[in-house]
Amino acid sequence: MEIDERINKTGFIATSKALIHLVGINPALIYAELLSKKRYFEERGTLIEGNYFFCSANDLENSTGLTRGQQNRAFEVLEKHNLLEKQTIHNSRYFAIEEGEELSQAIEKGKKIQAAKREEAKENISDFFKKKPQKEKITEPISFVEQVDFFNNDDIF
Repeated sequence: MEIDERINKTGFIATSKALIHLVGINPALIYAELLSKKRYFEERGTLIEGNYFFCSANDLENSTGLTRGQQNRAFEVLEKHNLLEKQTIHNSRYFAIEEGEELSQAIEKGKKIQAAKREEAKENISDFFKKKPQKEKITEPISFVEQVDFFNNDDIF
């Protein structure tokens, strides 16, 4: 069995790297999982008012490993970027996921952030190698006697 098959059979959450760069890993993870849940309700024709679906905090914690507090912080970030709308009715949480223009804009912003970080990393690596002192190359082998004399030198140790 291929590794992809083994991972998919145990529950797999795929998310956008660009979205991770824009909103962070937890909000991107929550978004991807809620999108999967929306698809589930959509396929069964059970979305409420055409776009809303139910998901409890416990269900989302089982699906993602994120606590209620982590979920709430992720919801705030996603709502700030207009990617999620959350309604609480009688202690039940209902969600609507943005998949259109707002998502496209968020992904484009995330791609720009990702590209900027990539360029910064390249510059840091380049700067590191520019500043790194070059080691002196030994052109002639050192004899055993010269090595012993070196290590017997009291000035060094």
